[in-house]
Amino acid sequence: MINFKTLYVHMAAAAKKWGKDLLRNKGATIFEYTAGYSKAVEEGRT
Repeated sequence: MINFKTLYVHMAAAAKKWGKDLLRNKGATIFEYTAGYSKAVEEGRT
């Protein structure tokens, strides 16, 4: 079972749909970035 303390996840828009759906079903809010993974990491750190 996954327990989230932080409910915000930053991901690339190209990430697999099933992964994003799984996280959403666990209560996470997904922020998707079309610029890719590097941009998602950068935004997640701010």
